[in-house]
Amino acid sequence: MSDADPAVVMACVEAMVWIRHPTPLQCLLDALGGGGKPIDRQLLAIGARIAGPDLTPHVLELCNATALGAQRWRLLASLGSPQALPILIDAMRSDDPSTSLAAAAAYRRLTGQGVDSERRISVPPQDNYDPETDVEFAESGWAPDHERAAAIWHRLQATLGDKPRVAGGVPVDDDNTELDVAPSLFEWRSSRMRRAWRLS
Repeated sequence: MSDADPAVVMACVEAMVWIRHPTPLQCLLDALGGGGKPIDRQLLAIGARIAGPDLTPHVLELCNATALGAQRWRLLASLGSPQALPILIDAMRSDDPSTSLAAAAAYRRLTGQGVDSERRISVPPQDNYDPETDVEFAESGWAPDHERAAAIWHRLQATLGDKPRVAGGVPVDDDNTELDVAPSLFEWRSSRMRRAWRLS
């Protein structure tokens, strides 16, 4: 868990789920309960991936606040609830590029729809950023078109709005999600983890 490589840390966190270790879900419950405990971002994201529908309203409430910063958009993507989409659409209106780009990425994971505009935006590195020398290394992308995102969601809402989880624009069925039909490898692994957790 203390390795410098994020991929190693994520593999360790996922392994906790496979062996039914309570830490990932407990991390999410701690965050929902407040109390100022330090929160591990990887554990929190995994907790959202295995959380049951009963926790969805509480996670949405947590992500409506600003305490988690940019982590909340990743958390909403991991949760997979279509109820997160209005929150993400609203976040795309932000003047902060890191917020709008992250919200658009989460929206794309849930709906399968990209909503890029024709305007480029950049996110300068946060630490020791020097505009004279570092601008070429800034993270950049296409600014999201929040009006287009809202129109797409308006069209999809009738079929997806009441589903517990969605990914790639289709409902997620943990009992029938095989690798060849899953929206992505990430979603297939998430579905398998939820099944393992539910059967523990």
